[in-house]
Amino acid sequence: MAVSLINPDRHVQVPLYHHVAVASGSRQVHIAGQVAWDENGELVAPGDLAGQVAQVYRNVAKALDAAGATFHDVVRFTWYAAGWKRRCTTRSTRASNRRHVSSTWPRRLPR
Repeated sequence: MAVSLINPDRHVQVPLYHHVAVASGSRQVHIAGQVAWDENGELVAPGDLAGQVAQVYRNVAKALDAAGATFHDVVRFTWYAAGWKRRCTTRSTRASNRRHVSSTWPRRLPR
């Protein structure tokens, strides 16, 4: 499925974030909620939000691969943090996400 990611003119520009995704094609893959478990069902990085988010992204990448897709094909990505405490810094989580996703997620797809 071809996906075009768009940031409208005169709209805030956020790295690795696009306000509009336009998908064309007929095949859709829906992935169930992922958690920070490894292949043995063990919790990864207990008490470390950034480490757990990184594991979730690794799990999503495996699920996409199993369906013959990559992050280039993703139209919508929603995640929830359960039991999160404010002591975890959002900035460190974003940095961790970029490290684990930026190698596969395109900065901008052609229109």
